[in-house]
Amino acid sequence: MQQEIRGALMKAVQDTKGAFAAVLFEMTGIMVDKIDVSGRFNVDHAAMSYIGVLLAARKASLDSGGDGVIANIIVSSNMTHVVFAPLTENYLVGMGVFL
Repeated sequence: MQQEIRGALMKAVQDTKGAFAAVLFEMTGIMVDKIDVSGRFNVDHAAMSYIGVLLAARKASLDSGGDGVIANIIVSSNMTHVVFAPLTENYLVGMGVFL
């Protein structure tokens, strides 16, 4: 199973222009696996920081009467876009893309 996940993350990075990393998370914020083809960044630390954004969005949804379901989130900086999208009810993927 782990090899299948790793293979899918690698394919996603290879098939996305500018992509340098992909991370699979449980909806609780726990990292399941990652691919970092650039080796230029600390993807572990970045992923943990960005998961805070996702958990805050989920909490904001619940606090405002929503269902807490996260559809898609894009965080942009001067160097990258980080895109998060749900895969299933329990998992989501994040991908870093150079601008």
